[in-house]
Amino acid sequence: MIRIENGPHLDDESRAMLASGRANAAVALFVDTLMDVRGVDERLGERLSGAMLEAEAPAAMRDDALARALAAIDAPAAPESAAKRRPKRSGQKAWPELIRLPPRLQDAIREAERDAGWKSIGFGIQSLAIRKADGVTAEVMRIPPGARTPVHTHRGREYTLCLVGGFSDARGSYGPGDLSFADPNVTHQPIADEDGPCYVLALTEAGLQLTGVMGVVQKLLGL
Repeated sequence: MIRIENGPHLDDESRAMLASGRANAAVALFVDTLMDVRGVDERLGERLSGAMLEAEAPAAMRDDALARALAAIDAPAAPESAAKRRPKRSGQKAWPELIRLPPRLQDAIREAERDAGWKSIGFGIQSLAIRKADGVTAEVMRIPPGARTPVHTHRGREYTLCLVGGFSDARGSYGPGDLSFADPNVTHQPIADEDGPCYVLALTEAGLQLTGVMGVVQKLLGL
């Protein structure tokens, strides 16, 4: 894994992917969360946001757009929807650490929990896919204290942002706000710190390529 430190030291390839266009909902959420946890400085944030805006297709506005917007601001708040009042589904979690995540990411997590819910991927690790667009997936993972992920490599590029807690692999240790990068040339096994669960937001192009016995199973299943 190539470690990308906090600050403006992203390489050109990393910048190109992160600034590939806000039209990609998975990339946009990842970049927004990156900004929220100050994983990069404000100057880089401005450059990324500017590049995304330039990639947006212009939208035609109605002649009364301003009047409608002002009217919407002045309108009374709508009553709470039935969807928000519905009982919590089995896929929703009440882990106390979730409140430490950036608010906009919390909103995306609640939406994804209503649609699908968290899934166990083994070793006590839970995963929640929150955005998928054009072959790119943004997912939150919860890794229990001291848990080891399976040894794996990658079919494409993967950006991992540490949100809460920490993890390490043979290349180094990562804490909140640290951003790391992996590609098909990297094989590693992240391990969560012992002092509490670790939450990460991962942005992947083509999923993981498991090695060893699990890699054989993956090939047999055609995954």
